[in-house]
Amino acid sequence: MSGKNSAKQDLKDLLEITTYSQSSGFIVGKKEPFENDNFTIRSLGRQLNLNTAKPTRIFSDGKKLLSSFLDKILNGEFREHKNTFTNGEWQGIACQSLADVLLTYDEKKLKQVKKTPENFYYGLKETIKEKVAEFQEKQYVFGCHLSNIDLEPFIIGPVRIEPRLTWLDRSTKEDKLGSIDVEVIRTKWCGEITDKKQNGSIQTKAMLDTVGKAKYVCSVELNRSTGGIAGRFIALRVARLALTTIALGFLTPSRALEYIHLTWDEKYNIQHLYIYERNGNSYESNRSYYPGGIQYLSRDKWGTLQTEMSATFEAAGKVIAWYVEGSNDQPANLPKLNNHIFYAMLWFNKGCQEEDDQMAIHHFMASLDSLAGGKKGYGIKPLLENTGFSEDAIKEIGNLYTPNRSRFAHGNPDRLGHVSINNRSKAEIGARVCLLYCLDRFSRYEGDFDNQFLFSEKNTS
Repeated sequence: MSGKNSAKQDLKDLLEITTYSQSSGFIVGKKEPFENDNFTIRSLGRQLNLNTAKPTRIFSDGKKLLSSFLDKILNGEFREHKNTFTNGEWQGIACQSLADVLLTYDEKKLKQVKKTPENFYYGLKETIKEKVAEFQEKQYVFGCHLSNIDLEPFIIGPVRIEPRLTWLDRSTKEDKLGSIDVEVIRTKWCGEITDKKQNGSIQTKAMLDTVGKAKYVCSVELNRSTGGIAGRFIALRVARLALTTIALGFLTPSRALEYIHLTWDEKYNIQHLYIYERNGNSYESNRSYYPGGIQYLSRDKWGTLQTEMSATFEAAGKVIAWYVEGSNDQPANLPKLNNHIFYAMLWFNKGCQEEDDQMAIHHFMASLDSLAGGKKGYGIKPLLENTGFSEDAIKEIGNLYTPNRSRFAHGNPDRLGHVSINNRSKAEIGARVCLLYCLDRFSRYEGDFDNQFLFSEKNTS
């Protein structure tokens, strides 16, 4: 049975347990003695800035069937929106749509539609489409630390990074900010004293708080209907991956990412710790510090890096754009290759950010495994061979995956916590070199065969 037919069957079953009365409105499921075993769609709709004329209550048996129906209609009719709304956002849209469609029926019509639910299904689908369309395209803006001097703007897929004054000029031309707002923001960023009479609007304060002390602005274009929470998650994820792509241009990306980061990811706090010891007690405190950009990154060095990394930026941009545009699973869009590279970049970023060495090695090895098409150690070895590692290096890095990574992932490491810094460094070097190799190959790949094992096949060019 197809997903669409299954959804229709669930809808038919759902309508069978739906009743209507003038006093209570619509009730989906059998009313149980505990009033807290139901939720009201109208209150849910209020959270989404939507309203219904009457409450529609759904009880436990109705919720279970409704959950199954929503999952099937999402996978069948609205597959392209699986990543653009969280489960809660999708449930809110679909439930609100169900309530709206139900409100067009009375008791007599409800009995009729139970026999032939096709029209109801079509009306519900169209209502969901309308509500999804209400969520507009968005541009997310973050403060970004890259360098202490102004460098040329650049783009990686849907992510644009530019000096904050360059961003301000562009926003002015696009009429995104009022003249007073622009004047106040420019004055602040240029370090001049502002006129107390001109404090700007709430938007001005929000923008100044967003960018903070950062010298750059990172903006992400989402040209699709996205929910507020899901959209923010996507924007943050791809912005971090774009910065990780830049960090690949440095010998130790994890070190570079200590300086290159979003203001969103800054945590200003002071940690306190008291220690009891046999020879006396001690007290420690730690203040979080996030350096603002790479201080030694000159315009010439940045120009050289951009030239050398142009193919990497292009390939990473394509992968990131593929993810943002909905992870299209059409064969022509190479979903397997894009998916494996995307997750390799994601795992690499996690490894760079991880404080625990053993967990970091796990993430770097997961990145290598993804680049190898999921073939584990059997794919990682030829992948390392293709990148030019020596036999000794291949053996050392391979041993970090099998048995070390496998034992750690499955809960039976020989010596938990006993991991040398050298091992972490080897894992990061291996993952970095392979990621650069794969992105370069992907930028030159002109085939239409979606081969997830492309990078781990022996004797590749």
